[in-house]
Amino acid sequence: MEEEAVFALFELAKPKHQLRSVFTQGSIGGWVYLETTMNEDLRKLLKLTCGIVQRENRGILCEEIDFAEWTTTLKFTHNVEVGKWVRVTKGTYKGDVGYVLRFETSGEVSLLLVPRLPGPLPLGQSSSKKRKRSIPPPEPKLFNCNATQETHRNPNYNPDDPTNIIPSEDPIPPEDYFVHDGNHFEHGLIVKSYTIHSLSTVAVSIQSKTFTHFRMSGHPLILASKLPKPIEWIFEEGEKVLITASGKQGTVHKVEADGVEVELDNGEGKVKVGWLYVNKVCINGDYVEVLSGMHKGQSGWIQLSAFGLGSACIIEDHTDEIKVKGNLLPLCF
Repeated sequence: MEEEAVFALFELAKPKHQLRSVFTQGSIGGWVYLETTMNEDLRKLLKLTCGIVQRENRGILCEEIDFAEWTTTLKFTHNVEVGKWVRVTKGTYKGDVGYVLRFETSGEVSLLLVPRLPGPLPLGQSSSKKRKRSIPPPEPKLFNCNATQETHRNPNYNPDDPTNIIPSEDPIPPEDYFVHDGNHFEHGLIVKSYTIHSLSTVAVSIQSKTFTHFRMSGHPLILASKLPKPIEWIFEEGEKVLITASGKQGTVHKVEADGVEVELDNGEGKVKVGWLYVNKVCINGDYVEVLSGMHKGQSGWIQLSAFGLGSACIIEDHTDEIKVKGNLLPLCF
C-alpha cells in the first residue's frame, strides 16, 4: 500500500505542491516520507491519494522529522538473514515458514519452501490462471522429480558457486536440482523470491507436518540449520531424551526456541541439540496422553516396534484397535 501511495504522488504532484521527494522505508511499514514544505495544496492532494490514511475528524496523520534525523530515514534495516527462518505474509504461501537461501541482486530474498503445487485438473475442466478466493491453496508436499517427464536438471547449477556449497565444502549433487513449469526445486523444496515487505521474522513457528517435510527433503542446508520448534511439540525440563546424531541419552536442562540443552547421562556435561536431532525416550508399554495436536486428549500404551525409530503408535484404552499417531518420539505426550 505504501508503494502505491508513493507512485500516485509522483504521478500527480505539480509544482504548486512543493514536493521535492517521496519514498517509503521498507523496514518501517505504514509510513510514507515526504521532503516538502507542507501547504494546503499538498494536503488536498494527500487526501485524494490512495493509501494515505485519514483519521476521523482529525485529518491526515503527519509528523515532522528533525533535520538531524533526515539521513536515518534512508537507512534500510531488517532482521532477515541468510540461514534464518522467516514467515511469508503474502501470496499462495502466506503463513508458511521458509529458509532464507540468499539475497538476489534485485533486492529480493530467495526462500526454500515446501511446495504448494496445484494438482491435475479434473476431466472436462479448463485451466485458468485466475484462482477463486474460496479455493484454499494446495496442500504442501515435496516435489517428486519422477512424477513428470517435463522435469529437467537445472541448467543454472554451478558447482563452483559458493551458494551451492554445504558446510563440508562438498558440492551439492546437481541431480537434486530441477526446473519444472518455470519453478526451481532443490531436494524437493521450491525456491521462491519475495521482497522484504512480504516476510516476517516475528514469532516464526512451524507445524510438525511442515517440519517433517523439511527433514525428509534431506537438503544439506536444512539439516545444518536450526529449525524452529514445531508448535505441537512439548518438551519439559527434567525429561529424558535421546540425541539421534550421537545415540547418547540425557535429561533436558533448558528448552529454547531452536533446541534443547541436555545434561548427558555419561557425565560429559551439557550439550545444545537442535530439534532435528532430539527424540523423547519412550519404551514399549509406557502409558501416555496426547497433550496437543489433532489427537489431543487421547491416551493409551506405546508400541514402538511397529514403525521403528522416530515413529510409534498407541493402543488406546478399552480397545484392541491400533491407531497411528505419527512421529511420537519428539512429539507431545
